[in-house]
Amino acid sequence: MKKTQELECLRKWGFKSRAHYERYVKEKIEDLEFIAPQLFKIFTEKVTGWNQKYLRNRKKRFVAETISPPGDKLTKDPQRVVEKILESWETYSQWQKLAKKEKGKEPEKYDPKDFLRTMTDLIRFRILCNYLSDIKWFDKKIRDFAKKSKHIKLLKRDDYIETPFPQRRVGHRALQYVFEYLHDTRTALFEVQLMTQLAHAWDKKDHHLIYEYERIDQGAKIPLHLRNRMAAMSEVLYVADTVFDSLRSEISEIMGE
Repeated sequence: MKKTQELECLRKWGFKSRAHYERYVKEKIEDLEFIAPQLFKIFTEKVTGWNQKYLRNRKKRFVAETISPPGDKLTKDPQRVVEKILESWETYSQWQKLAKKEKGKEPEKYDPKDFLRTMTDLIRFRILCNYLSDIKWFDKKIRDFAKKSKHIKLLKRDDYIETPFPQRRVGHRALQYVFEYLHDTRTALFEVQLMTQLAHAWDKKDHHLIYEYERIDQGAKIPLHLRNRMAAMSEVLYVADTVFDSLRSEISEIMGE
C-alpha cells in the first residue's frame, strides 16, 4: 500500500500516524501475551500425554512435539499485525475496482479496531509429527479434546495436506485449526498447525527465501522459475513423506511390530 493510501486509511480509522496505530494495536494484544503461554502449555502437556499413549507397546522414539514460532514468540508483533490489517484493506480495495464478472469471492478485510475477533493467528504454534500417518492419529486426538474441553472450542479445521494446489498456498501442507479460548471473562482466538517435520523444514526455508521479501513488497523481483523450483521442492518433500510412511509400515511388518 502506498504511503498516501496508508495515511488515508489510518486517518479514516481515527489515527494520526502508523506509529500511533501500532501503539494502539500493541495495547490491544498485550492481554494475549499472558494467555498465549497458558495455551501453549495446555497443548504441550496434551501432546506429551498422547505421545506416551501412542508409543505404548511400540518401538518408536519420537512421534510428535509442540513447538513455538521462530523467535519463541507465541503472539504476532504489533508491526506485523498492522501490516496484515493494511494489506487486507488494500486487497479489498483492489477487489472493489474489478469488473463484476472478475470479482469472485469477496476478500476478508480485518476490522482495524476489532481485529481480535477476526484475526485468528495472533496466537499460533505448531505440532510436528514424524510421519504422515501419525498426523491422522493426532488429528483425532485434537478434535476429541476440543469436543470435551470446557474452555477450548474448535471453530474451523482446514486440510492443506490433501487439498490440491491452487486451493492451498504453494508448498503449505498442514492441518490447520482455529480455536476459541473461553475462560472467565477472557476470550481469544488462536491457531494450531499440525504437520510433518519435513513440511515444517520446507516452510522455514520458504519463509527465509520467499516470504520475507513478499512482506516488504520485494517479492516481484524473484523470477517465476525460481519460485517454481521452490514450490517443486515442497512436492519432493511430500513424496519423501509418503515414501517414509510406506517404509515404516513395511519394516514394522517385517519386525512384527
